[in-house]
Amino acid sequence: MAAEVAALAAAGASTLVSVMATDGWAALKARVAQLLGRGDGGAEAVEAELEQSSRELAAARQHGEEALVVDIETEWRMRFRRLIQEDPAARNALRELLAEEHSAQQGTTTTHNTVSGTVDGPVVQTGSIQGGLHFQ
Repeated sequence: MAAEVAALAAAGASTLVSVMATDGWAALKARVAQLLGRGDGGAEAVEAELEQSSRELAAARQHGEEALVVDIETEWRMRFRRLIQEDPAARNALRELLAEEHSAQQGTTTTHNTVSGTVDGPVVQTGSIQGGLHFQ
């Protein structure tokens, strides 16, 4: 059981740190804050801690401080580990969160578009547009 807890906590921390610099960060941050911050106003405090970690991680990566990157991941690994040791129901919640994040990452693709030739006006290339699109 201890190995399972350690592996789940490590997977949570690894996923968290890897997503901090991506477009999916805001959604994952909110879900992790809800998971770790159960209770009175706890989610807001955890979200602030996650934001701080994200800023520290960006600075560490920019300056090549790999030891700090490892420290940040270790910090969150220990938070996840304590949570799932104290609350067995949180194990399933963390597993579900990781599975959904993994699915979201698998569905992510990058597209590079090129426009050539003469264009008289705006050009929009997109997979989907939600809401109105207006040009002035």
